[in-house]
Amino acid sequence: MGFSPITLGIYYLYWLYVKKSEMEDGGAEIPSFWLLVVSWFIPMFGWALALYWYWKFSKGVETVTDKEMRAVVAFLPCLLSMIGAAIIQWKLNKFAT
Repeated sequence: MGFSPITLGIYYLYWLYVKKSEMEDGGAEIPSFWLLVVSWFIPMFGWALALYWYWKFSKGVETVTDKEMRAVVAFLPCLLSMIGAAIIQWKLNKFAT
């Protein structure tokens, strides 16, 4: 996650995309990554779409970690960007196959 500040946050988006794909392989159901991207371009309600996507991502973390990291706990770090990604990655590394 050290590349994210250097790439102005683009690496964080790449990390979200890759983790989404990996968690889907593990049985998680996460909406298309494009929903998150499109949410940035909707003036009034884009934030609601982004929060929905992050919530589903958090539910995916809960599924992949066999509920060791609950969705509510994963949701807050998701909103913290790079720091949250490091916390979630640390937990996901424990369950890597």
